[in-house]
Amino acid sequence: MKRHYAQIRRSSRQRGQVFIAIVIFIAMFLLAALGLATDYTQVWAHRQMAQGAADAACQAAAADLFLKGTDPNFATDFPTFDFSWIGNTYDCSTHTSSSPCKYAAFNGYSGTAVKVEFPSSVSGAGTIPAGITITNPYIKVTITDPVGMLFTKIVSPLTTFNVKASASCGLNPINTPVPLVILHRSAGPSLQVNGSASITILGGPQRSIQVDSSSTTAVNAGTVDLHQAGPSGTGSDFALFGGPTTKPANVNVGSSGHWIPGANPFGDPFASVTAPTAPATAGTARPVPFGINGCPDPAGCVEFTPGNYTGCSTGSVAPGLKPCLNFPFAGSNPSFTVGGTNWQANHAYAQGDLIKPTTPTCLSTSNSGNYIYIATAAGISAGTCPASFNQTPCTRQSDGTCSGGITTAGVTWQNVGVDSTSPSTAIFDPGLYYLAGNALSFGSGSTARISTAAGDGCAEACDDGALSANAVVRRPRDSSKPAAPKIMRRFMGSSPTGLC
Repeated sequence: MKRHYAQIRRSSRQRGQVFIAIVIFIAMFLLAALGLATDYTQVWAHRQMAQGAADAACQAAAADLFLKGTDPNFATDFPTFDFSWIGNTYDCSTHTSSSPCKYAAFNGYSGTAVKVEFPSSVSGAGTIPAGITITNPYIKVTITDPVGMLFTKIVSPLTTFNVKASASCGLNPINTPVPLVILHRSAGPSLQVNGSASITILGGPQRSIQVDSSSTTAVNAGTVDLHQAGPSGTGSDFALFGGPTTKPANVNVGSSGHWIPGANPFGDPFASVTAPTAPATAGTARPVPFGINGCPDPAGCVEFTPGNYTGCSTGSVAPGLKPCLNFPFAGSNPSFTVGGTNWQANHAYAQGDLIKPTTPTCLSTSNSGNYIYIATAAGISAGTCPASFNQTPCTRQSDGTCSGGITTAGVTWQNVGVDSTSPSTAIFDPGLYYLAGNALSFGSGSTARISTAAGDGCAEACDDGALSANAVVRRPRDSSKPAAPKIMRRFMGSSPTGLC
């Protein structure tokens, strides 16, 4: 019995020793797991902080890249800014006053922990078009944060873990729909409205006018009316880089518009658009009466066709030739020698062709009212000019058509009214107008709009798309038609290894 009792006591002691060992092992495992969790929670928290700092530094740096890259006169326009850090890889032990280093320091990172690079490309960013020259369009900021391992080092030789976070930013050309952009960077004034002339913009985007000049007198406005501009038609913004800083009394931005001095220059709105080649066909112009292809002027219009206007004429021209686009058509600007093309015998006319019957191919009495006639259908004219064309203009209908005024002589001709050899209103058939070195200018009282020859997205009586140089600007109803330019988009990495 004694031997058996002794064996039982010995077995119990052994089982107790094993239990204690298991408890100690589990405790050590849980302590190690807790330590690892604590350490790597710190790693995760520091990575988030480093990423936020890298993002902030990158965005601040991208703003400086934008200012330098889009303003050829950046040194003059921004005399208190230091751009010397742009272009060469460095860490924030140098260039401590640069914008990426300052913003990294605001978030607790400085010195060699912050690296700034200027890659030639950035994943996710579009390439800079050939028309835009920017030496350093992209930047990458990398922050390294060594995090101490408090518990991991008990079971590993690793005493610190380097957390890395990076952000890449860059400039990307985008179209910004601003109806009126004045590009000159230093002229004072760059935008000037004299005398009784005015600028009025209706509808369109929130920013209606952008003036890039840095002059304190960049704008010398007569009357600028934006109170019906903008998406809601209740006002829009007038932005300028220079001055005056206070909105002139005769500039009306409406209830939802703002006068914005100090706005960053836009640069060339068409810099991202490949320059077109000169069309092989020359552009032409002809006088047209009210209602023809959308002419809104009762006195008549000049209708232009797309084409090459290089070497255009500044004097009087016959209908169908190539005058310069200087308006109104009068005085020292181009004008027409006659109000229309004369009738021709046995000639093939297309629907829509216009004539103005007169001597010598017609009698002086054939068109005593000097009216313009339109071919209502294609056909071949008679061998002899009618003795008298219908002298009663057709009557305009609410749907844009015209009734009456018919003369039939091989071709059916309709009297569409009178035109002018010196019209103040221009209509443009849709297409490419290549002006080369020839200016497009609007003098006081001149007006321009898209013609309806190929359709402009509205009915015949629609008055959208007009621009006058008293200057009324109405936006086209097709909101996909663009506008103006701009650069600035950021590409940020939210992971230590790249962009997402």
